[in-house]
Amino acid sequence: MKRNVSSILKSLCITILCLCAFCLRVQWIYINNVVVYEKVDIYDSDYFQYAFLSELNPNWDQNDDSIAIVGLTKLGEEQEILHVPQKIDGHSVKKVGVERFYYLKYGVEKVYKDYPINFTKKIKKLFVYDNVISIDSVSNAGECDLMMASVNIDKYSMIYAFQNMYVYGSVVDKFKLNVTRTKAANVVFMNNYPGIIDSGYYGLDYTYYGHTIEKLLDPELEGYQFTGWFTEPECINEWDFNQVPIIDEEFKLYAGWSFM
Repeated sequence: MKRNVSSILKSLCITILCLCAFCLRVQWIYINNVVVYEKVDIYDSDYFQYAFLSELNPNWDQNDDSIAIVGLTKLGEEQEILHVPQKIDGHSVKKVGVERFYYLKYGVEKVYKDYPINFTKKIKKLFVYDNVISIDSVSNAGECDLMMASVNIDKYSMIYAFQNMYVYGSVVDKFKLNVTRTKAANVVFMNNYPGIIDSGYYGLDYTYYGHTIEKLLDPELEGYQFTGWFTEPECINEWDFNQVPIIDEEFKLYAGWSFM
């Protein structure tokens, strides 16, 4: 009987020692192998706060100075309509909101930290152009409509947070797989690049009956100067944004360009 008790106690001690060793090993892995990020610098510019993606994500090309919008300035919070520009302070905008993640090399644990864009109830429309590849983290956007001009977006995680999302009519079905409140825009802005047939879309909007069209940020094209929005590709009749349009299904405007 004593032998059995002694054997059981010995086995129990060995088991406890093994568990302690395992816990110490896990703790050592956690302490010594966690990827620790330096403090990220956040910059203010007009309506937006931004950070460099190379600092937010170690897997991002460290020579790429593209940025993510990570917040709104006080001035941005006061706006009813916001346009995400293609560039801020000369840096290409690639993401709206971002997850900055910490992880262990051995995959023991993953911890995520968001940099969300916190919307106010004043903001009713957010225009996103074709430069944005993901919308990762937003909050309080339930009263804001998203004007999504990017058809190549690869992450939808926060699109559902908006009241409605408007896209080009040709891609409504694609986005409806992820967002039930997806609707077709009725105003589209075409790039209309010189010498290029069907050079794609620049932006979009949804305009209600009797209302004027929201003027978008001016597009840019290297070597050319933007001359305005026109009702035909030949750029004969420039559109007056004080005018109320007659819209059947889709109203198109075309960018005008002059060689510099």
